[in-house]
Amino acid sequence: MMAVLLTLVMGCKKDSDNTAPVLGNFNYDGSSYSLSQGFIIGYGQSDTTSFGIDLVLMSSGLTIIESGGTATTVTGNGEVFGLSLFSTTQTVLEPGNYTFGLSQEAGTCTDGFLFIQYDPKNDEVVKQDAITGGTLVVIKVDDQYDLTMNMTTYLGKTTTASFKGTLSYLVAETKSLSLIQ
Repeated sequence: MMAVLLTLVMGCKKDSDNTAPVLGNFNYDGSSYSLSQGFIIGYGQSDTTSFGIDLVLMSSGLTIIESGGTATTVTGNGEVFGLSLFSTTQTVLEPGNYTFGLSQEAGTCTDGFLFIQYDPKNDEVVKQDAITGGTLVVIKVDDQYDLTMNMTTYLGKTTTASFKGTLSYLVAETKSLSLIQ
């Protein structure tokens, strides 16, 4: 499940302007990492009445390269927090509670990951872990999201994350694109 996310964001480039606002953070293994941008990446309708989407939150050091609204690569170096989930629409993360499970029903997260010091150009990560359980609470007012996450990981860590801001919508270049290989 993590393989689907890594392929989506595959290249890296540093931002020349390091003044991006901090819109959230994630805490992992005793350290906090800033998040300055968020994306919803749509994969189309699932086998049920829901749509498969990735929620990708990144630090300011990473940039998603897109062409005509389609995500093609990622450049830079930084941190990434991502979740694969199902929503009632492909372009909007619907408000409500999302929990981990195996179904493709709306309101379900199926997997996730976090990367610390991710360099997609060289396919290197200093520290990574898979998110295997927990909850995501989504509040949305107009185009502003307020996200709160309490998660557990494959390595037995507890991680929390929060994000307040807009989420840009992108289409995945292919369904095999992801941040995790």
